[in-house]
Amino acid sequence: MREDEIGHHWWVSVKQWIADWYRPSGVEDGLPIMDCTQAESRLGIVLPQPLKEWYTTAGRRTDIHCVQNRLLSPSQLEIHDNHVIFYLENQSVVAWGIALNDLGSPDPPVSVDLGYASHGRAHQWVEENRTVSEFLFQMVLHEALFASTFSGNAPIDQESIGEIEQHYTHLRFPDWHWPVHPTRFFGDRETLLVVNGAEWLWVAARNQYALMKVVARLSVKWAYLWEP
Repeated sequence: MREDEIGHHWWVSVKQWIADWYRPSGVEDGLPIMDCTQAESRLGIVLPQPLKEWYTTAGRRTDIHCVQNRLLSPSQLEIHDNHVIFYLENQSVVAWGIALNDLGSPDPPVSVDLGYASHGRAHQWVEENRTVSEFLFQMVLHEALFASTFSGNAPIDQESIGEIEQHYTHLRFPDWHWPVHPTRFFGDRETLLVVNGAEWLWVAARNQYALMKVVARLSVKWAYLWEP
């Protein structure tokens, strides 16, 4: 596979998801490749092709990757504890990065540092996703929880977890360690449900009808729920 083809198939899928939930991306939504080249020169590294493709195709789409957590621009990339940090949690207490030793891979794993802002304590690196492309797609889904108008969240118990597992597909992404492990992703074409351990449920939907279907299926007491 040529370098310019790496990440092609994942990008087709995520681009379609973005178009369905937001709006299609256009040429004006990307950053110039020179931004990535300058970052590589400054840091003395070569960025993975899927990350460069993300920047040059959707780097200006703050509506999809800077709603809750934040994608760092190429000029903000930094090397910290032998990792290239490229994504920060909304309060900058958790960071996602790529190990320097993995940069030789065309689509390397992404790890989360749960101790990024621990003020002198040991870092807590845990592998979060198998590839950069997988992480970027999964983070787009996560950000939709906060970008969607049609949303809700609620505490859950084993009964409501069983209802979620009965009615919705467990998406083919890893269970995240952040914010708690396991954080699982469920959904269908019109609905996204993210379950934080056995504690909390977050829901986003493409429209009012899809959200009301979730409400009808789950016996939870909503802490917040969009209302017309």
